[in-house]
Amino acid sequence: MRALGLKGQKAVAALPTEKIPDVAELPGLGTRIVDENGSVWSLGKCGWNGTAEVAAPGSGDSIQATRPGCELRQDGNTIRHFQFQEALRPETAETLSQLESFNPHILSGDHDQRVTQIAESVGISRDRVHAGLNPEQKADLVKKIDPEHSLFLGDGANDSLAFDAANMSGAVAGRGLLESKADFYFLSSGLHFLPRIFQLASSHARAVRTVFTFSLSYNLIAVGVCLAGLMNPLLAAILMPLSSIISLALVGYTIPIKRR
Repeated sequence: MRALGLKGQKAVAALPTEKIPDVAELPGLGTRIVDENGSVWSLGKCGWNGTAEVAAPGSGDSIQATRPGCELRQDGNTIRHFQFQEALRPETAETLSQLESFNPHILSGDHDQRVTQIAESVGISRDRVHAGLNPEQKADLVKKIDPEHSLFLGDGANDSLAFDAANMSGAVAGRGLLESKADFYFLSSGLHFLPRIFQLASSHARAVRTVFTFSLSYNLIAVGVCLAGLMNPLLAAILMPLSSIISLALVGYTIPIKRR
């Protein structure tokens, strides 16, 4: 279904249901339609005949290994093989290089050779490339890598289980089901926003630690002044709002606001 694009998905959804009794999307495989004559039409992963739960080697498999593609079939017979040309955004390699300390992985259902080529182009090592995965395998791998400190980004229905397994998940806007399952979704194209998100998260954690340390020290000093009998109403009236003002100032200093 993802191969159809957003407009294609809307077109399939708009087809009259009274003439098409069976329309189904199988995550990781494709879309299947049973017409009124009982013929099974499928558009999806190469080698998938529309009925099996896995894809067998198909006519386009050798091409699919290096270039994305799908097959249109009727009753298991290949009608047409489609090829697609893909290119990464220019800033992708630079963005991922900034996130290298977070140990990024690629989890994909595509062929190993194709995924490896993409990983090499953006500087991700071979041991962090995982290809040919179905939805269950993606979820299991997320749990194995680090379920407590993981962020999973996806754009297809076959990423749904991995969203559940990850500590946090983000989806491309306009994916319907994924948006409701994700912790957040993003409207922009590309991954250039990720370094900024991690920078803000780090600044937030630093601000919390700073304010907590100040509050603890401030209250200990205030208790000491009270125990020494030096506190009076006027001093208390000054110190109470002063602590709030200093706390806000510390937060503003620790988390700078970047205006566009």
